[in-house]
Amino acid sequence: MSYHTAEIPFVFHNIDRAEKSIGGSAEAKKIEAQMSRAWIHFARTGKPEAPGMPNWDAYTLQGGATMMFDADTKLVYHHDAELLKLLALAQ
Repeated sequence: MSYHTAEIPFVFHNIDRAEKSIGGSAEAKKIEAQMSRAWIHFARTGKPEAPGMPNWDAYTLQGGATMMFDADTKLVYHHDAELLKLLALAQ
């Protein structure tokens, strides 16, 4: 779980400026490279798929495809289904 805007140092390829909160591990640098490339590819092509990453299906309510950036970056489906059910109950 991450906090809102935690991705910003990864996106802009500058985790070295946030090492106190992120750390400079090899794993963090790998995630930084993947996330930065994904955003660059999205800006250039409209698709966030980048070399060395899984294919990234578009998110739909039915499909729920979400890329999970981690040591083993992967595409998951409906990872937040339980949360969405709870939120629906709260309405």
